[in-house]
Amino acid sequence: SHPRLQASLEQMLPWVLHEVLQLAFLQEPPEGDDYHELQRFARSHHPLSLHPSWGVPTLDELQPEQLQQLCKQLLTRFAQRHALEDYDGAAPSDEESDDEEDGQ
Repeated sequence: SHPRLQASLEQMLPWVLHEVLQLAFLQEPPEGDDYHELQRFARSHHPLSLHPSWGVPTLDELQPEQLQQLCKQLLTRFAQRHALEDYDGAAPSDEESDDEEDGQ
């Protein structure tokens, strides 16, 4: 668990994402509705196919721990973009690589 990262993200992210944030940082792997909530979030913010480093081709095949990791990455990226927009009043460029970090 990363309580400092979670607290920092909570301050940066809009309140509507706080439930997803809590699920992404659960100690136990998410199950049932919690798992599906993380899946919905990931699907809405990530392309359908995954980088080969995840070891599976699609979001639906991720293990619960991997799904949590992906959601943490997506939430961190979302927070960084949100912070940049607040900082300079303009949307950041999309020239960055969209390759995901290793899925392990």
